[in-house]
Amino acid sequence: MLTAQRIALVSVLGVFIALVTLGFEPILQHGLDGAGAWGLHYFDQMQYLAWVREAGDSLLISNTFDVAGSANDFLHPMFLLSGLVHRLTGLEVTASYLLWLPVALSLTIFAAWRFGARFLAAGWGRVAALAVALLWVPPAPAIAALADRYEHSREWLTIGDELSTPYWTSGYLPGVIAGALLPIVVLGLDPGRGRRSKRASAGLATLALLISWLHPWQGIVLVGVVTITEGFSFARTRTWRPSTLLLVAPVLLPLAYYALLSRLDPAWRYAHQASHQELLYGEFVVGAILIIGPLAVPALIAYRTPAIAYRTPAPKWRDVALRVWPPLALLLVFLPGPAPSHYLLMLSLPLGILAVQGIATLRMSPAVRAMALAVLVSLLVPGLARLAHRYVVVYDTGFFSLAEAERSAFRTR
Repeated sequence: MLTAQRIALVSVLGVFIALVTLGFEPILQHGLDGAGAWGLHYFDQMQYLAWVREAGDSLLISNTFDVAGSANDFLHPMFLLSGLVHRLTGLEVTASYLLWLPVALSLTIFAAWRFGARFLAAGWGRVAALAVALLWVPPAPAIAALADRYEHSREWLTIGDELSTPYWTSGYLPGVIAGALLPIVVLGLDPGRGRRSKRASAGLATLALLISWLHPWQGIVLVGVVTITEGFSFARTRTWRPSTLLLVAPVLLPLAYYALLSRLDPAWRYAHQASHQELLYGEFVVGAILIIGPLAVPALIAYRTPAIAYRTPAPKWRDVALRVWPPLALLLVFLPGPAPSHYLLMLSLPLGILAVQGIATLRMSPAVRAMALAVLVSLLVPGLARLAHRYVVVYDTGFFSLAEAERSAFRTR
């Protein structure tokens, strides 16, 4: 890789880490004596911290946000491990949860780079795809905000946030880790990599289970991508590989567990109903076109390449999986269920790769192609500026600081 490309790569990673550091401002300002939450997902984090404490005390988590009694029936691997660290070492609850941050960031960077490397040759295209995967914050909401039209539709905000990796890394660590593991498992399932050892197969099955357990939406996406890709492969070659489907079958275990919780536990049933989003589909479609369009337009060009067409030679398994992922996630959003927009998590990764592939297939000079990639990357600027502004607005609310009386109440627990 040329020196200029290395500088660009380091710059992308630097901006990504800088955004994460900006999200840490409440911790840096107030330390662990503050509310404990940080970033834009502070409302979910407060519940996470309660779950960490509860898991440390009882292993299984109950609903502590109700005066009525609640069963200890929720088991989550991340909160359990953080809870045990808190209980056994005396480490603060917030610090115990923050131990997952380097894991989440490392997995995200590794998954984005590794996944891109399987589809793009080393060069500016791969750097551009990485920038989109890690830094994509749709420009449409930012531009609309300048025109005082940002609040016109809540769907714009929802889609834009769900499609943004920096937004997810702002405290929603279970989703970040599950989203990073998804492309890793997809690459591991690729039959083109040769015969898998028993240890590798067991590892993939374990990761598939973890994806669904940590964040069930990504488990559903994984099952859908693999099933449709295998169906496409069977239709083309008449070769059936049940072992591939068996490796993702563990995804169904956490999904069944969460379904039982929502039926048997009143607290989970209420949470399931409360998070059931009634999308305004007309506004959603308009918002999706405006927000996903800048990536979708060049990405659609890549669907015209021989990699997905019925022709000889047969398309590679991973090329089909790459192209199945975005439309599947968008279709899942329209299914009834809690927080359907969560299916869009990490979607900037396949869309970024497809966008670069689409630009690469156009008949243009290398200079014009380089300009097209530069335009794609420049679309990151308005969204990133808007995200930084949102941090400032949220941090001015005072949600993250505690009065002395509140800190005293926590110390007497």
